[in-house]
Amino acid sequence: MIVGHCACKTRVKTHLCRNNGATERHQNLGDLRHVKLKAIAENAPNLITLARICAVPLLIWLVLSDNLAAAFWVFVVAGISDALDGYIAKRFDLATELGAYMDPVADKALLVSAYVTLGHAGHIDIWLVILVVFRDILIIGGTILFHTLDRPVEMQPLMISKLNTLVQIVLVSVVLAEIGIGVTGVDLVPALTYITAATTAASGISYLCHWVLGIRLSPQWQPRVCKIKKLKTATPHHPAITVKGER
Repeated sequence: MIVGHCACKTRVKTHLCRNNGATERHQNLGDLRHVKLKAIAENAPNLITLARICAVPLLIWLVLSDNLAAAFWVFVVAGISDALDGYIAKRFDLATELGAYMDPVADKALLVSAYVTLGHAGHIDIWLVILVVFRDILIIGGTILFHTLDRPVEMQPLMISKLNTLVQIVLVSVVLAEIGIGVTGVDLVPALTYITAATTAASGISYLCHWVLGIRLSPQWQPRVCKIKKLKTATPHHPAITVKGER
């Protein structure tokens, strides 16, 4: 009887241990899922921005294959995602340094690709495409140059730049809507073309002025003065000399 009772108690303990182990594993899996979901939620703006970057080759292929209706909807969804990721980042305090770099890169890649492909297809004037691309190269090149020199100038989005981005998006949307899905009415393309050109030129000049002003005011760009210790000669006829030079 004693042996049977001990065997019964052993089986009960073994069963309880198995149940506890299964419960712990289930709890660990639940915690892991929670951590993954939390990480995805915290990086939602960056994931949306990444999806917009991935939409760039699709947009290029659709425009070059003359499937402008689908290109219109891809561009519209990408534009909505641009506003969405910014709203989520600000509303839920999810802004990150990575997102601050990814967002303008996604915008530039999308707009430059749209202008180059639509210009290649003959739907946007070539001179406007050159102006838009040159302005972006100027901004990106200047930023890289200042960081290479280890003397970065503070870059904040200017109001004219935000307006220029909005006008560029509107022009591409109108062109794709008219040609792709057959929207008719007042022909806005000529007027939008000149408005886009004016805001693009004004934006580029504003950044240049901002850089020049930043260079003049920043202490990092001021001339460096090197002081040389006093040189004393052995004769009393030659007083001590202090030399200052600029490099």
